[in-house]
Amino acid sequence: MSYKLDDQINEPTLEDMTAKAIEILRKNEKGFYLFVEGGKIDMAHHSSKAKKALSETIEFDNAVRRAFNMTNPDETMIVVTADHSHTFTIAGYPERGTKILSKVKYGGKDTRGEDNLPYLTLGYNNGPGGRINESRRHNVNLDKTDDKDYVYPSGINLAYETHGGEDVLVFANGPWAHLLVGSFEQNFIPVAMAYAARIGPGTQVSLPSGENSLLLNGTHLQTLLLSLGVLVVCRFLKDT
Repeated sequence: MSYKLDDQINEPTLEDMTAKAIEILRKNEKGFYLFVEGGKIDMAHHSSKAKKALSETIEFDNAVRRAFNMTNPDETMIVVTADHSHTFTIAGYPERGTKILSKVKYGGKDTRGEDNLPYLTLGYNNGPGGRINESRRHNVNLDKTDDKDYVYPSGINLAYETHGGEDVLVFANGPWAHLLVGSFEQNFIPVAMAYAARIGPGTQVSLPSGENSLLLNGTHLQTLLLSLGVLVVCRFLKDT
């Protein structure tokens, strides 16, 4: 699959494919599980191409919105998360209205480091943008930083940028979304989904007293998972 910025016409978007998948799978009266990954975000970050990473994030957001609009929140559980972060950073303090792909400005002027050179709002701790052959920090005034293939500066030069170590967010909506509130280990997410859907090992865990009504009298749980990003949609459908 190409980056959206590289192919605007010939390939379906992540949103298109998500919509088609839901259209087909929701015909199953016993529900479904769909996993959709915005994997190009990760690939763009590994290449330190911030514009492409942000563009693919917008594509992923469009897919999430389409999934939400095509399902019923009363019977559909949606979960959006990620499996890791990156060393991608936002430097301070750009004034309000500064273009995200440009240099940091304050008071209408470039903010400069102690070497008297400007720096960009976006950057990476490591990656291919280290420019190790230069005797001083690279002058970004020489660059076209809004180019889709521009490699953003990094502190440590590597062939590929690495993952980060921060906690990632988990957004949930719909039935059983309350299971994914607070701070927890990543491997808890599939356990919570299995429990909500009453599938796999989830069927071996007893329901708390009074919560049987949440299963809508023995309905099946339909699940859609998109990953960045991960989006999970669980839908309860009545048995026929």
